[in-house]
Amino acid sequence: MKITSSISMSMVVLLVSMGWSLQVPTSVYAVSEVKTPTPKSHPVIQHAATQPAAIQSATTPPSSKDVLPSGHPALPGSGQKLGAKPPANAGHTYNFHANVTLQVNRPGTAGPPLKGLPVTVWLIHQNEPLREYKRQLGASASLQIKDVKLSVPVMPLVRVTYDGVDYEVRGPILNTRQPSAKIEVQVYPTTTSKPPLHVAMRHVMLRRGAQGIWVHEVITLENPTQRAWINAAKKTQNTPGTFSLKLPQDVGEIRLGKGFSSQYTRYEGGVLKLDNPVNPGTNSFEIDYAVKVVNGKCVLTLQTSESVKHLMVFVPEDLVVLKTTGFAEESEASLSEKKVNVYQSKNLPSQVVARLEIQAPTPQVAVPKQTGPKAIIPTSKGRP
Repeated sequence: MKITSSISMSMVVLLVSMGWSLQVPTSVYAVSEVKTPTPKSHPVIQHAATQPAAIQSATTPPSSKDVLPSGHPALPGSGQKLGAKPPANAGHTYNFHANVTLQVNRPGTAGPPLKGLPVTVWLIHQNEPLREYKRQLGASASLQIKDVKLSVPVMPLVRVTYDGVDYEVRGPILNTRQPSAKIEVQVYPTTTSKPPLHVAMRHVMLRRGAQGIWVHEVITLENPTQRAWINAAKKTQNTPGTFSLKLPQDVGEIRLGKGFSSQYTRYEGGVLKLDNPVNPGTNSFEIDYAVKVVNGKCVLTLQTSESVKHLMVFVPEDLVVLKTTGFAEESEASLSEKKVNVYQSKNLPSQVVARLEIQAPTPQVAVPKQTGPKAIIPTSKGRP
C-alpha cells in the first residue's frame, strides 16, 4: 500500500544537499579526462581498459547558480576551465600580505605526540601551487606562515601527516579583503583492528539519462570508536578494503565525489573498494554513476560491506518501477510540486541486496557518444 505525504523542510534540505537541483549529465556513457593540478614530477594512474567505465576523481559538480570568486581554482564539473585566467574585467588589483595560522587538534592523549609533525602548506592560484611551505608543528601543535607578499588571490591547502594518515584541509580564499585565515585540522590515533562500522544513512536519487538512469548517492559511514581504522592488509587484487560498494552489473560511467580519493579507491569485479582510513564519527561519501538499459530495463542493485541503518531511494514520477526487492516501505511524496516515489528499508544486514527494476526511460535528446581518451586518474598524495 502506498502512503501519500508531503516532504518536510528538513527533507527538502536533504534532497537539495544530495544534488536534486543539480543538472544531471546528458550523456551517461561519456568517457572524459579530468585534469587536476599535480607537481611536474608526480605520476598519474590510468585505469585498465578492462574496467567497464571511467572513474573520475572529482567533487560533486556545483549548481549552475554557484559562482566561484574571481581567481578561485576551478572545480571539476563547474563549467570553468581548469587553469583558466580570471576574466579581464575582474577589476581587482591585489597587493597584500597573506597570513595562515594552523592549529592541529587531537582527542585525548592517546597516540603519538603532535609536536614535530610534518606539515605542508600550499597557496593555490588558478588551480596551481603558487607557494609551498614545509614545516613542523611546534610545542602548541600550531604554526604560522606570515607576511607572504602576493599580488593575486590564493587558497591555502594544508596537509598534516599523523600516525600514518594524511589529513588535508582547504582554507578560504585570501585576498585584499581577507588576507588572513586560521585553519584547524582534527587528527586521530589509528588502529589496525576493525571497529564495529555501520552505514547510518544511504540515500539514493535517480534521474532519467540519455540512455539509461543516472544515480546520485549520499552515504554516511559511522565509526563509534576514538581511533581511525587503517586496513593493514596489503592492497592487492581481491583483498577487501575498509569499505566497499557493489555497483550494479550494468554500470556505466562512475564519478567519485566527496570522501573518495583516487589514491585510496579500487574497482575490482564490479566492487568499488575504499582503502581510506575510517575516522571516528561520521565519514561522508558521495558518488554518481550511470546504469545502462539492458533488455528494456535498468536494474539498480544496492549492496554494502556493512549493515545499513536507513536506506532510502527517491524515484521521480517519470521513471516506472517494475519490481522491487529488499524494501519494507513504499510511499509517495511531493517536492517542488513534483511527485516522487520513495522506497525505504531499515536495519539491512551487510551484503544484503536491495533491488529495483526500472522500465527503460524514454530517451532524451540524443547526445553523440564521446570517443576521446580514457580517463586519467591523478592521485591525491603529493599534490594540492
